[in-house]
Amino acid sequence: MVRIILIVATIVFSYNELRAIGDDSTYHRFDPNWTKFRSWNNPYEQTIDTSLTLFQRYHPAMRDYFMRNTGNLGYPAYRLIPLLYQSPGLRTGINAFDVYMYKADDVKFYNTRKPYTSLYYLMGSGNEQWFQGNHTQNIGKNYNVGFAFNRIGSDGTYANMRTDYYNILAHQSFKSNNQRYTIDFCAYRNKAVVQFNGGVSADIDSVYINPAYITKKVVPVNLDSATTQITERNLSIKQQIHLGPTYQEKVNDTLTKKQVDTKGVFIHRFDLNENVYRFTDDKTDFAYFPQVLNNTEKTRDSIAMQTISNELRFFLPEQYKLKRDSLPVSNQMSGAIYARHRLYRFAGDAFDNVQNLNIGAEWFKFIQNKPGTFKQTLWSNTGLFINAEYSLIDYNKGEYSYSGTITRRIFQNLLNITYYGNRLMPSVVEQRFRGNHFQWDNRYRAVTNSCFRISYTAFGDKLRVAHAQGILTNPVYFGQNALPVQLNGSVNYSLTSLKLLLKFSKLYFGNEIAGQYFSNEIMQYPRLFSVHSVYYANTVFKKSLQFQIGMDVFNNGNFNPYDFNVNTSQYFVQAQRTYGQYIWTDAFVNLKIRSVRVLFKVDNVLQGILGNGTDLIPQWPLPDRSLKLIVNWMFWN
Repeated sequence: MVRIILIVATIVFSYNELRAIGDDSTYHRFDPNWTKFRSWNNPYEQTIDTSLTLFQRYHPAMRDYFMRNTGNLGYPAYRLIPLLYQSPGLRTGINAFDVYMYKADDVKFYNTRKPYTSLYYLMGSGNEQWFQGNHTQNIGKNYNVGFAFNRIGSDGTYANMRTDYYNILAHQSFKSNNQRYTIDFCAYRNKAVVQFNGGVSADIDSVYINPAYITKKVVPVNLDSATTQITERNLSIKQQIHLGPTYQEKVNDTLTKKQVDTKGVFIHRFDLNENVYRFTDDKTDFAYFPQVLNNTEKTRDSIAMQTISNELRFFLPEQYKLKRDSLPVSNQMSGAIYARHRLYRFAGDAFDNVQNLNIGAEWFKFIQNKPGTFKQTLWSNTGLFINAEYSLIDYNKGEYSYSGTITRRIFQNLLNITYYGNRLMPSVVEQRFRGNHFQWDNRYRAVTNSCFRISYTAFGDKLRVAHAQGILTNPVYFGQNALPVQLNGSVNYSLTSLKLLLKFSKLYFGNEIAGQYFSNEIMQYPRLFSVHSVYYANTVFKKSLQFQIGMDVFNNGNFNPYDFNVNTSQYFVQAQRTYGQYIWTDAFVNLKIRSVRVLFKVDNVLQGILGNGTDLIPQWPLPDRSLKLIVNWMFWN
């Protein structure tokens, strides 16, 4: 009934929107430029996205071309390329569910002329539902407050694979009248409850052709009571004091306001994070798990960690003008120095309490010809970026990361050359785990990585070519017995990628292709994979209705994918199952009527034509053909 009501409401609202086109009394209600946002990862203000570009890539584990879904909305995300560059600091190593969670660095802080609300609802086969909400408004010119929520619930195709996510976020930001003092605040709670069936116990091919399986819920599975629960609570505060003389800025012919000519910025950031990982199983599945170490009746494994972080940073801002689709324009240097202290506390004997004290520095300079000067020099239109960080004490002592980038603008195109590297200690779960089925206590050495990367971007990001070449020394991986192993040696790797968007009249072809090489088979990633989009785009009803109709195709060469240990939430090496023969195809129709976006989509639309089905993680069948409806409504009031 809820689905029928939503569909009817969407049609009625869309009809009313079309009728309102040309009515001056309603036209002013929609202007995306009213609302800007920034984040701690990207401090430059951006306009909210109301376009249809890639709107059909709704799944958090498939938005990036190198990510894949593993069987259900809310299930672990699968990377087709390794994550090699990270900053110094203690890591739990449990991150397969992060794409569904709020993270402080990605929280959006808004500045909006009118109260802004966004509602997002998905419904699909298998009782799949996803509801997101976001509201923010300014109180006066200098204070913004908002909240957001994220609710995922999906039964999945097979037995015991229900996923539930309950995420809630509150944020606010304030700046003084002269902008000398600013403060950002965010607090969120993430909770995930994910049931795992350990894959089907029947032959994977018989799952699709056996007439006894009238519904996939009756297909026998390995586990019927295994559940992973992740609970995370976070509080983050970032304060800035701008140093420099004040001046009077003219607002209009009769009014001025006092502003700060910033010469330097003191920044303090505080984070308090509590993260609990639990795995429970009310039965002991002797056929699935290799051993039972403690309790033969049930499993209750957990890792609980609290992190308290303080960072002090002094920043020398650059006097620049930020232009759309261009680099900052400046002939001045900017940079920052910082120190960060983190205290990690663990419950029980999951891991020893750890302290981090990291110091770091960043430096940036962009060199551009003076206005009216056309003579080119060796360094004209060139940007230089350098950063480095080092860990001084305790478990992570001696860790470091560094990177240096030269960016050269050639007309409207960009050439980037980067060299980066890091030295990191293994994660918590790689060093120690105390569970009912697995236990280890390792003393592994640090892992080092160095990489050279070059990329060229042209035609407004319609063409991007990149190549990376590196060496990974002493990597830690999980072997075929699902236990961590450290390689005593090095792995050479390379990655070449191409992004190309072609347009012929109103027909678009989007292509993202990557090829990679690893000198050791412990790195189980495809040698070649790609994502292709073909769609027709147009407008009708006096350009009031935009639409796209097309297909997405996901393909990769044959390779042995990682298996997944549901107890430790780690991917591990396997050699029994090969993946790659199946081409995953989605058909979609994107619609936009002013501030309303609608998606009609059929996932795995060619099932039964190009093959019956497949599994990425061995014995974890990917979803069957299914229909999705998504409605995203943004409004200002």
